[in-house]
Amino acid sequence: MEPLFQVLWRQTGCHRPSLGHADAQKPQDFIAALADLQKRCNVSTLRLSGYGVRPEDFGKIADNAIDTMGGLFRVDPRPLLREDIIAIIAESDQ
Repeated sequence: MEPLFQVLWRQTGCHRPSLGHADAQKPQDFIAALADLQKRCNVSTLRLSGYGVRPEDFGKIADNAIDTMGGLFRVDPRPLLREDIIAIIAESDQ
């Protein structure tokens, strides 16, 4: 299955010079531009745990996302299971 960032690259045009990378040539350039943006906005080191969120809360967060934004999950080009969402939340807290 095609990685999500490659889908974003192809379908959204997010790689365009508006991200500040006029020389973008490949999907990974989108990820690099996003990381640069996070650093410039001083959010690259934020973690859920810094706000008191514990790993045992990840399931509740995933359930809330599915319940409140389920329509977005249904149209995502890469289907996500609850376990996938929990894994993404856990990885983002590393």
